Amino acid sequence: MEESAASSTQSHPVRVDIEYCNVCNSKPQCLELSRLIEERVPGAQVTCKTGRRGTFEVQINETLVHSKLGSMAFPDYEEVVENVKAAAAGKPVSKVKEQPITDCVIQCHPRNNKKYSLTVRFNFKTQVHVMRVWDYAYRQARSGSEWQLAARDRAWFKRRIEKTEPILGPIFDRELRERVYRERFAG
Repeated sequence: MEESAASSTQSHPVRVDIEYCNVCNSKPQCLELSRLIEERVPGAQVTCKTGRRGTFEVQINETLVHSKLGSMAFPDYEEVVENVKAAAAGKPVSKVKEQPITDCVIQCHPRNNKKYSLTVRFNFKTQVHVMRVWDYAYRQARSGSEWQLAARDRAWFKRRIEKTEPILGPIFDRELRERVYRERFAG
C-alpha cells in the first residue's frame, strides 16, 4: 500500500529540448520558457539550442508539443509547463496552443551594421469595404480620415487669408505702423 502511494508521487525524469532560430532573435523567448519550466518543475532538464531558420520547437521527452513553423506563433508557456508537469507525473503529453499574435518584431541591419528591432503592432479592429469599383473603394477607405479633414481645413484657411489680406494687409506695413505710433503716442 505504501509502495503504490510512493510510486504515484514519484517523479519521472523529464527532458525538454527547445530549438530556436538565432537569426529571428528567439533566444529571449527560449530563455524565458526555460526559466519558467525550471522554476515550476525543478527536476526537469531544459536545453535551449539554436536550430533552423524561423523555428521555435518544444519537445518533451522527444515528443514534439509545439512548432512555430506550423503555427507562426510562440507556444503558450503555461500549457508547456502543465505538459512538463504531466510528463513528470508519468502522464502523456499533448500539443499546446499558441500565444495570440499581437505584434511582430522586425530585425533591421542598417549600413553601419548596428542591429536594432522595430515592433509592429496589429490592429484587430478591421474595417471591411465592399469593393464595387476601385475608385469608389479608394474614396471610401479614405473618407472621413484625418488627412482629408486637415486638407479641407488648410484650403479653407487659405481662402480666408485671401479674403482678409486686402483689409488687414496695410496694418503690417511698416510705414503705416510708425505713423500711427507717432500720432498716438508722440503727441
